[in-house]
Amino acid sequence: MSLEPTPVKRLLESRGEFSNASIWPMQPMEIDPAGWLSNFDEEDQPVASALLESFVFFNDEMVSSLLRSALASIAGYPDFDPGIGEWERFLDNVLVSFPTGEEPSPTDSGYHFVRKMRQFGFDEDRILDPQGMVNRIESLADPIALILVDDIIGSGDQMVASWKRDYPLRSGGYTSLASQWEEEKITAVYAISPVVTWDARRRLAEDLPFMRVRAAHTLGQEYSALSEHTILVPAALRKKLKDVVIKYVPRIGITEEKAFGHAQLGLNLAFDHATPDLTLPLIWSSTAGWKPLRRRS
Repeated sequence: MSLEPTPVKRLLESRGEFSNASIWPMQPMEIDPAGWLSNFDEEDQPVASALLESFVFFNDEMVSSLLRSALASIAGYPDFDPGIGEWERFLDNVLVSFPTGEEPSPTDSGYHFVRKMRQFGFDEDRILDPQGMVNRIESLADPIALILVDDIIGSGDQMVASWKRDYPLRSGGYTSLASQWEEEKITAVYAISPVVTWDARRRLAEDLPFMRVRAAHTLGQEYSALSEHTILVPAALRKKLKDVVIKYVPRIGITEEKAFGHAQLGLNLAFDHATPDLTLPLIWSSTAGWKPLRRRS
């Protein structure tokens, strides 16, 4: 079995077939394989072609299906053993929110994903941003279960930060979801996502061991460009991959420390609505003179 990456011409033809079949979206959706490959020197084309071949794009239909699967998997917990009635009561009462950055922004992926939860049948008044969530919990007479939703749980940083962050209360003062958990105002918390990484599972197990993480796919460390066992390129190119990523840092306008994306995860994927900052910047950078394979958003 050859370890050589797919020849560029055949690779580009196959990517066109992916677009036509909507495995990748139709090609004005800013996926530009030929333009992206043109960024690389001839000596680096084998690594670039291998990265293109291993690039994973989740279109919107896929994401909805994966998120629905992650949601449905919650029913596998023993809490719901008594039968369908308990599960339906849970769905009728659970509150839904999402993690945000330090400065919440309308571009946070959570906002996109709670819209999907509405499409799944969750009532509008039970879908809240974190600040709205803590205020709702504070106003309830009885404890309640929560679902936190995101496109990818990558490093776990946002999930932990959102859980521990203090939010202003309408009644005055501040509180956090962490405090409300300790006060037993929350009965259970589920984090659901189409994709979770090995790093996030480790981080959440250490920092928030009570959080029940459910995802359609768990990415192992082999999906990182920094892993010595990475599957993003053939084995024969693994040693060269890191050098190639770092070589183009000046061209894409970042420091070497940021060459492998947020938390040094070095992923190679994108979603229809956005490309996460966990993905290699040379995939999404739109710095002048660099043609991105897929822009951030």
